[in-house]
Amino acid sequence: MEDGEASNNLSEKLPKRVLGDGCYPVGARLNIYLKANVIGLLVEALKGTEDLEKLLHSQFGKLFHLPVARCCNSAKLVHALLSRQLVTTKKHEIWFLFGGQPLNYSIREFKEITGLNCNPEPDSTEEEEDVGKIGIWKDLFGRSSAMNVFDVLEMLKDPDLPRWKRLPLALIVLVNGVLFCNSKNLALTEKYIEMLTDLDRFMLYPWGRVSFNKTISRFQAPKAITDAEKRENPLTRLRRQLKQKTSVCYGFPLSLQLMALQSIPMLVSKIPQPDNLKTFVEDPEGCQNVITLLHLGDILVVESKPLMVVDDGDNDQQKELCWGDEVEDAEVAFMQELMAEGYKFTPSDFAVAPTPIVDLSDADDEVTNEQEPEPSTRPKKKLITHQTEKRKMQRKKGRGKNSSNLSEDETPQSGQIKDLKRWIVSQNNLLLRCANEEDSNAGKDYHTAPEDASDASQKTPCTPKPPKEVEGSSGVKRKSRGTGRGGTGRGTGRGG
Repeated sequence: MEDGEASNNLSEKLPKRVLGDGCYPVGARLNIYLKANVIGLLVEALKGTEDLEKLLHSQFGKLFHLPVARCCNSAKLVHALLSRQLVTTKKHEIWFLFGGQPLNYSIREFKEITGLNCNPEPDSTEEEEDVGKIGIWKDLFGRSSAMNVFDVLEMLKDPDLPRWKRLPLALIVLVNGVLFCNSKNLALTEKYIEMLTDLDRFMLYPWGRVSFNKTISRFQAPKAITDAEKRENPLTRLRRQLKQKTSVCYGFPLSLQLMALQSIPMLVSKIPQPDNLKTFVEDPEGCQNVITLLHLGDILVVESKPLMVVDDGDNDQQKELCWGDEVEDAEVAFMQELMAEGYKFTPSDFAVAPTPIVDLSDADDEVTNEQEPEPSTRPKKKLITHQTEKRKMQRKKGRGKNSSNLSEDETPQSGQIKDLKRWIVSQNNLLLRCANEEDSNAGKDYHTAPEDASDASQKTPCTPKPPKEVEGSSGVKRKSRGTGRGGTGRGTGRGG
């Protein structure tokens, strides 16, 4: 009992869970635009050149030495970690729980994984003055208005490509194909292309901090856009995002995956070739094939192991990796103190954050105002339906020689059908009148149908001279009354 009370007291001081233990979304799909095989393709394109050596000795060098076997995207692992977030007020870091053990993802871990320059970015106004559109795009790509990373890789394979273009093109492949993956086809960013006018400055730029900001922004609660979202608690928006069937990760989410595999060694034992530590330099084709790195069942099995170990590393922050606008969180500070003391956390130490209370009255008013405007401001428009639009289009198509007499419900096709009906009726009336004449003038000259003519409809009526044999609608030859419109009805010259 005392242990339970102590745990309850502890949970009040520790950060709260975003989602309850075991209450994680199932079937959610996370789209990761990053393709690590781009690094291997770049190695093949630059193999044996001085440009590759320059990259290996620059801030981008560690990217080429990442373990290939661990770099195939594992959307299940990334989403599993995001679903295990803790609620904090921190702006530039995220805390997770895995097996009840806290795990931190910050710019410190990002730098350790990537080796990139993560110092503060230069002043934006200074950057805009130095970087202007001076035509480097045209120099590199000619008249091509749109390019992507794979187009650039094809250019680098060309042995006749001017030597001065190779390093700039390789740099933009790393930036847009690995660190800033903002679209499915890895389209190039014009802003970064223009920065290639100064290669030395480009290679020293703090790409690590820029990439980290882009990456973590998709891990946290989405920004509020509408008024209703602005009234929501960020926790509500984050929970909704995690439960979406499809969501997208930008930036370099591979850093979170690699950090988890490094911090939770038991996860590595579940991936294919866990002992393979070859790098992209040693095995550039090792990440070309798409494979399933981890199944969700593997992740859950590891999480449930009592001997599972989470190594969060050293929590000391380098001064240049600090943020001037970071917020202090008392619950996070208390948790870090316990971690420094070697405390062994349990899942029950962390309670679930309560559902935020939202004032729905304002939201209801907003919806009502949008759906039911005041009578004085409501636009008076004729109700437009699918049928009225269809009739309107038919009238436009039917305008012409005979369309002026059509009503709203008529079309040229319906007019032709009515004409045909009238003609059929007139033919029937003609036959009936002729039959009546035959009955009343039995002694007058008339011709009969073939011998089997028991049916009166088979008789061919007598007609005024000059007689003419025609094929009637019943298939029996009869005498036509001509094509004029006499007192006996419409002639048969129109049909047959």
